[in-house]
Amino acid sequence: MMKLKPMALSSSIVLLVFSGFLGAEEPPAPSALSAIHFRSPRGSSIVVPVYMNDNGPFDFLLDTGSTITIIDPELLRFLRLDVIEGGTVTTLAGKTAIPLAVARTVSVGPLTESKVELGVRD
Repeated sequence: MMKLKPMALSSSIVLLVFSGFLGAEEPPAPSALSAIHFRSPRGSSIVVPVYMNDNGPFDFLLDTGSTITIIDPELLRFLRLDVIEGGTVTTLAGKTAIPLAVARTVSVGPLTESKVELGVRD
C-alpha cells in the first residue's frame, strides 16, 4: 500500500467550489468575516489549502466558474471515498461522464461544508 502525505497530492488536485458559500443571500456581518490564505503561483490562479474528512491540507485550484469540486482518482483512494454514481461535466471540449463521490466534510479556512459532492477526473 502506498503511503501518501497530504501535500504530495497537491499537484494533482484540480478544482474547488463551495457553491453553498457563494449563494448566500446576505453578506456576513463584519464581525463574521475571516481571511482565507492563498497562493497565486502563476499570478492569475488562486490556490487554497483545503481539508477533506479531517485530512490535509491539500492544495486546490479555486475555480469560481465551476459548479462542482473535482478531485483526481488518487485523492479519492487516499481519502477512501466510495463512488456513489455517475455524473456529467460540461467543458469547452464538450460533455464528459465522470464518477461522483461525497466528502463528509470540506473545509477552507474557517468555513466547513458537510456532504460535499465531488466529481472524479484525472
